[in-house]
Amino acid sequence: METYTRQQLHDLVWSGLMRDVAKKLGLSDNGLRKHCVEAFVPLPPQGHWNKVQAGQKAKVIPLPPRPPGVSDVVTIGAWDHRAHEKRLRETEPVAPVFDEPSEVLRERIARNLGLAAKEPVAASRGVSPQPLLL
Repeated sequence: METYTRQQLHDLVWSGLMRDVAKKLGLSDNGLRKHCVEAFVPLPPQGHWNKVQAGQKAKVIPLPPRPPGVSDVVTIGAWDHRAHEKRLRETEPVAPVFDEPSEVLRERIARNLGLAAKEPVAASRGVSPQPLLL
């Protein structure tokens, strides 16, 4: 099992054809695609490498900020439950760190959930809102 950061995975996926990158990692191209989708890593659109090969300018989609609840570490390879259990027992959990302030993160979450209004919907009905758990 190998671990990569989201940025490393992004760089790998945008370095060549999915089937070639996946082969280097010991996966199918569909398996690599699933890891990228799960980690919110954008993939090259269809025809991207044809444009590159033809000498046309092809846009690289930048890595978006990590959504809450998504790990920055992607593990690729065969799952070994014994090694996983051992790692859980031996390592101390690390608190997640985000590159943006918590206020900006909360606004982004609210915007993604469609709650971009200044006042929470529950407060307008006289109901006290539940705290947002991150």
